[in-house]
Amino acid sequence: MLRKTVKRILASRAFASIARRSSIREIYFFVSPRFTPQVVAETGQLRYLVRTSDLSVSRELFIRGGFDEQVLPQLLRLLEQFGYDSIRSKAFVDIGANIGTSVISAARLFGFSRGIAFEPEPTNFKLIKINALLNDVADRIAVHQLALSDHPGSLTFEIAPENSGDNRVRIAHGMGANTEELLKESDRPTMQVEGTTIDALVERGILRLDDIGLVWMDTQGHEGHVLSGARTLLARDVPILFEYWPYALARAGGLEKLESIITEHYTHFVDVRDQKEGQTPVPTPVDQLPSLRAKYQGTDLTDLLLVKRLNVDAPGQGGSGSPAVANA
Repeated sequence: MLRKTVKRILASRAFASIARRSSIREIYFFVSPRFTPQVVAETGQLRYLVRTSDLSVSRELFIRGGFDEQVLPQLLRLLEQFGYDSIRSKAFVDIGANIGTSVISAARLFGFSRGIAFEPEPTNFKLIKINALLNDVADRIAVHQLALSDHPGSLTFEIAPENSGDNRVRIAHGMGANTEELLKESDRPTMQVEGTTIDALVERGILRLDDIGLVWMDTQGHEGHVLSGARTLLARDVPILFEYWPYALARAGGLEKLESIITEHYTHFVDVRDQKEGQTPVPTPVDQLPSLRAKYQGTDLTDLLLVKRLNVDAPGQGGSGSPAVANA
């Protein structure tokens, strides 16, 4: 009886009016797992079915109506400044897509011709498909239930119960059992997921290199392994945005691997979150990437954009019409 009464209250017009206040929405979200595993979050022009057990992306979407929504438009402005002005006519490739917020936003709001999403966790995989339908882009987004790595085959996948965006491929030979873990990752439940490489996907025709405009990658420390299996992609001039989290990269044994690949194949990186209000992030030569280790320690992280060229004719902040380059 109590359960039915609470459901009626939550569904009432009066509660809906009160719930527009963020504090009430937060209470609603924390109560909702007792009644439903998912709720719909409204985020401006978009809507997403989100997990009520997820205290990260889903919580932010439902309570605040957004999650890192400023990153993609800022990134596109930077890329246009650097001369990558035709990428929206191509595909947006989302590796570690979670529930699909990035790939759906790219296709629905920012004009990418289509999206290709990779997400190995079963519930997230289903939610991407549902959310693509909710936002009328299901016909332009292909979703693959795969984890990308440096080799094909079954992979052990850690599940973060309260943060569905922090699920990770577990690497047995990473930091080692005696290394202090910040988030007690070794205690997490695991499952087996299917893994493959970007090179294998290219060979099978699932990815067409000429059709890729931008790669968006968030694999919780597995980025070095993903790029190790992407030699065909690295040979092309395709910009990559990825999460840079030294702790997670080191835990997976991929920090040096990632730095080596970036130094070999790219010329500049941009820390897209490291900016003062009103200023544009500045490109930095890739040989300075290791210096970021000291800046982002523990749970601190950022997003880095990798490019192979800067358009010197683009209006920027440096002299002679070129974008300023840090310590070039």
